[in-house]
Amino acid sequence: MADNPMHVFGDSIGSWVQNEGTSAILHNVTQLTELGIQSSLVAQFPHLTEVDELILEGSFANFGGDDFSPVLPNLVQVNGDAIFKRKFSPIKVGDLEVGGNLTIQDNGAGNWDTASVGGSSDGSLSEDYSTYEWNIHHVEGHFIVSNVSNVAISMPNLTNVNAQLTIENCVNSTFSFASTTSIPVLLMQNNPGSLLPGNFRTLQFADTVVLNGNIDMSSNGNIFPSLRLVQGQVTIEAWNADFNCSKLVQQQRDGLIGHLTCNGTDSGNSTTTTSVQPVPSDQGSSLSLGAWVGIGVGIGVLALALIFSFSWTLSHRRRRNMERKINMNAEAAPSPDVVMAHNGHDLPPRILEFEGDTSFRPAEMDGRRSPVEMDATPRPVEKPA
Repeated sequence: MADNPMHVFGDSIGSWVQNEGTSAILHNVTQLTELGIQSSLVAQFPHLTEVDELILEGSFANFGGDDFSPVLPNLVQVNGDAIFKRKFSPIKVGDLEVGGNLTIQDNGAGNWDTASVGGSSDGSLSEDYSTYEWNIHHVEGHFIVSNVSNVAISMPNLTNVNAQLTIENCVNSTFSFASTTSIPVLLMQNNPGSLLPGNFRTLQFADTVVLNGNIDMSSNGNIFPSLRLVQGQVTIEAWNADFNCSKLVQQQRDGLIGHLTCNGTDSGNSTTTTSVQPVPSDQGSSLSLGAWVGIGVGIGVLALALIFSFSWTLSHRRRRNMERKINMNAEAAPSPDVVMAHNGHDLPPRILEFEGDTSFRPAEMDGRRSPVEMDATPRPVEKPA
């Protein structure tokens, strides 16, 4: 380890860029807008928890002696992009989440002493090298690994990538994503000397999968044993002629794969290009955002229609009940004479005409006799002869 690194104290530093060959330890710095380090001998940030952008570029490992990789033991959040270029071993971080894109590239180990990390003198790697693990849990954007050689990319804690995982132009390298369950797009192509798919034993959900290269046959073609649904296309372009497509064909027939193209063998068939309707899934990405929006709008319109229909029916029923009550009251109301007699008032005089019998009296009403007016002299009535 380099002697006499520069010690920096304070918590008001906005960004930190450390040039090649320098040594520094930052104390009490918890947040930075930018952290850039280039081939530094010592770069330690014991209290840093969050940065907006992280760029590490240069040679950060000397496997023959000290490990010069940056030390950020409490870094758990990169809000934007994280870029790692050239030669280095995995940085020491907390349970890191990347809010933007994660890029690992151009860090081929052509000059590394691979024998010192469990490799052989010819530059090939042994399984011991996989102990250099990246502690990254989540990538919100794209994850790109490109143009590396003789390295092992091991991310045992990475659970999901929200955009696309691309591994291309990687020579004689290994990959391990033992805990990854969800990747919208998985693209692995043009990786000579590297076995694919790279231990995706826990992958459950994807939209598109493209594998081009030497396919690992240790599982006899069962490369995605935990698969639950690939809505779109699965394309397998195996460089090894003995790759068996039968397991993928069966997964497609079971409705786990929407469309399948595989150039390996399948009980004598060299190519399979068929499509089936995917089975329903409880995974959140099984419906697109537009589909969910359409469903929400439809439910909203239906709810409004039901509310309007209920309100109109209730109003119409109230109006009919009111009209019925008015009609019933009108039919049951007594005549004005009955009301007056019932209230103890004398009825107004009536004019009655008689044809002769003056003993006629109107009917009694409630025990009272109605007064009668008549002509003083009865009119004579002629009787027929």
